[in-house]
Amino acid sequence: MVATGNISRGKGVRHGWRTTVLARYLALVLPACAGSSADVTSPPSGSPPAGLGRGARVLFIGNSLTAGNDLPGMVRSLAEAAGLDWHVEAELHGGAGLQQHWERGRAQARIRAERWDAVVLQQGPSSLPDSRENLRRWAGEFDLLVREAGGRSALYMVWPESGRIAWFDRVRDSYALAARDFQGWFLPAGDSWRAAWAEEPELPLYGSDGFHPTP
Repeated sequence: MVATGNISRGKGVRHGWRTTVLARYLALVLPACAGSSADVTSPPSGSPPAGLGRGARVLFIGNSLTAGNDLPGMVRSLAEAAGLDWHVEAELHGGAGLQQHWERGRAQARIRAERWDAVVLQQGPSSLPDSRENLRRWAGEFDLLVREAGGRSALYMVWPESGRIAWFDRVRDSYALAARDFQGWFLPAGDSWRAAWAEEPELPLYGSDGFHPTP
């Protein structure tokens, strides 16, 4: 169960909670990057992909959930600290889903213009049946371009709004299904929130709007 105490503001949080979140996220993401499983409710298992070693090129395509706190910049900094020298860029547009990115055309141009080892795809929670199908369709369209560019797609699972906190499983299943449609990588950021709350129920992960993440 997810502890849902005052999570948007958090009181009495112990020192080092950011380390807890990062450790939980890495523990979930690293084994999840290698393959797929028939069970949507369980992350894939295996070793991190060799293709994302030193000098990897990563492109983020998403909206304000990725732009908030400059997630691509955080990834770049973590890679630099690890001595990996990743090249990280982003094509982000507030409120856009993958369909809207496709219709704008800029994301396709970015994919075709350079070589990418990984292209990280993100839209809203996509927890309803129609939005789940939309995510799967347009993630598949982008994946064709990503593969032509020599890379692999990654689905960045987000989280539901705080008013729909019981919908974490729906969000997870939507992104896991999309990743498995074309053997992409599944990055369960939303699951890291739940794992962190299991140890620190008061972690302030939701921002003041009840949706965007705090730093």
